[in-house]
Amino acid sequence: MHDNVTGLLASDRKEDLLRHIMEQKDLGEEGLAEEDRYLLEINLDDLETSSGETQAYWLLAIKAARKVVRLRMRTETTASEEDVTIEEGLYISSH
Repeated sequence: MHDNVTGLLASDRKEDLLRHIMEQKDLGEEGLAEEDRYLLEINLDDLETSSGETQAYWLLAIKAARKVVRLRMRTETTASEEDVTIEEGLYISSH
């Protein structure tokens, strides 16, 4: 019974991992910096015959890469919104 449960849990984990991988692949280059696009070229096809460790690491890496781009964009947007204009010797916030 334990082997069936373990096998079922592993199978469910792999299906979940595959779903997340496909979501990331479907996004393609969207939200990735140019230097991180190589991640889309990595072969992850052996999920069925592997423990899924490589795929899990890849998933973490690509999600982190996309998050870095989002954070950079947010920082740039915030910085541009907080630009300060000097007018007649006074600092005037653009808010």
